[in-house]
Amino acid sequence: MFNKRKKGFGLLEVLVSSTIIIIVIGTVVSIGSASMKNNEYLQQRAQAIYIAQLGIERVRFMRDSNWIDGRSDTNWKTLICDGVSGYSALPASTGGNYQINTNSDDGGRFCLSGYNATSPSPSVFDVQDTGYLLDIVYKPVTDSQSIVPSGSLVQGSITENAAYFTARVRFTDIYGKTHSWESESDLGSIDVTELLTNWRPNY
Repeated sequence: MFNKRKKGFGLLEVLVSSTIIIIVIGTVVSIGSASMKNNEYLQQRAQAIYIAQLGIERVRFMRDSNWIDGRSDTNWKTLICDGVSGYSALPASTGGNYQINTNSDDGGRFCLSGYNATSPSPSVFDVQDTGYLLDIVYKPVTDSQSIVPSGSLVQGSITENAAYFTARVRFTDIYGKTHSWESESDLGSIDVTELLTNWRPNY
């Protein structure tokens, strides 16, 4: 007569197995969550790069419009709105932060206005619950040797006919709340810098 012994899982084995399963599931969920957050950040970053490129293109458009507007009071560097239909030139020796605006007195023409951290609405974009703030940072060229070799024929005039423009885009998921963009912690920031020149100085 055979003595058959029933085999099964003891309480300790069940607890160990359950612990391992919980750890594995938790690890998979954690990796998936981190992957989704990283994917969302990359999408926001890509959108910020697009908006920064758009900002540079708008500044380039302003410069080009000044060449063909038929006005005697504008040149490639008169990009600042003065509150009426006229425009003023960017400073020759000092840089600054600006926002892209439209001049309602001149058919909605693009122009630069002073930076206002408490009311940045002209340069705020809302894309899929993420807020993007576009600033234009202007920096005049003060050292021509950083652009052209010493002794070049354009060495003397390059500082008057070139300037750096940086489109700086900050993005945050707190869009729609009453806040100052200066005081909130941003999710990220993108800078796209372009050297724009007056390549038609005699036009």
